[in-house]
Amino acid sequence: MKFVNKLRKLEACEDAIEWVGDKSFKEAWNTCDRGDWMLWYIAKAELGTKRERIHIVCDCAETSLKYIPEGEDGPRLAIEAARVYADKPTKTNLKKLIEARYAAWSTAWSAAGSAAWSTAWSAAEYAAGYTAGYTAGYTAEYAANAARYTALKTMADMIRKKFNPDKDKKRRKKNEKKRYTQF
Repeated sequence: MKFVNKLRKLEACEDAIEWVGDKSFKEAWNTCDRGDWMLWYIAKAELGTKRERIHIVCDCAETSLKYIPEGEDGPRLAIEAARVYADKPTKTNLKKLIEARYAAWSTAWSAAGSAAWSTAWSAAEYAAGYTAGYTAGYTAEYAANAARYTALKTMADMIRKKFNPDKDKKRRKKNEKKRYTQF
């Protein structure tokens, strides 16, 4: 199946479908400057383990903490809670994550318009079980246009450096079944 057809099947946005065109998955992955598209694809195609997906979203979210005013810890705590849940997916950690997500949301309203709002929310939302496509959309929507491209490219480069979707496929699938259960 052509990669563009897979994107259509996954209901990717028209901009992504148009950009991919005739590119193979490997070519698109290696040249994409849109970290939000990459996060969306990782989540929709369920690449890697859930733990790896959560940590990548958190890595991206952390790049925006510099936009949060000093003393507002909600987004940072949401990212930390997401990481704890990723490493130890228990009911207790899920509850703490959900609580941290709502605390970050409260902070978000005071920092609305910044990239930090959307990426911190993204990390908490995704880790709590929402699709990265939905949450990564917040990143694109709220980032300032000039900073947006730079932030998305930085995230894309970070994702490529830390996440190889072809690496250890069997190991990931085996570990995923062991680590995560539905609550």
